[in-house]
Amino acid sequence: MDPIQRLRDDHIRIEESLKRLEALLRTVEEAEPQISSLLKELRGEIDGHTYREDCLFPMLASRVGITGGPVQAVEHDHDQVEENLSAAEAAARTLARGRAAEDGVVAVGHTFVDELRAHFAREEAHLFPLADKLLNMSELRAVAQQMEEEQ
Repeated sequence: MDPIQRLRDDHIRIEESLKRLEALLRTVEEAEPQISSLLKELRGEIDGHTYREDCLFPMLASRVGITGGPVQAVEHDHDQVEENLSAAEAAARTLARGRAAEDGVVAVGHTFVDELRAHFAREEAHLFPLADKLLNMSELRAVAQQMEEEQ
């Protein structure tokens, strides 16, 4: 499979989970167990997606450089996504404590969703087209093979 398309497919699959999370955040009182479960599911999806991106980024960085470029910007996004997801997981663990905790989960959850969507938009608009343009078929096959080794 085309490794860039595989990453795009990850975005589509994760977006569906984000929509489910948003729906749960609207009914946080009743959705306490589902929120924790969905965040665990998202953790697995995002970790797998990040692994696959880590297969692509070194090759792409060798072409465009790392400092100040799109690869560095997206890797910074990964740090933010990790921080926001960890905060959402921590907030979800406090739900049993009452209304203040619920408000915190909603705020942190929406921050996580918004930041992840912004990250995906940057990848789709800048990084993936750059990879399509700069990497030849042999390089793309090597990235795809490395991604398959994860499985």
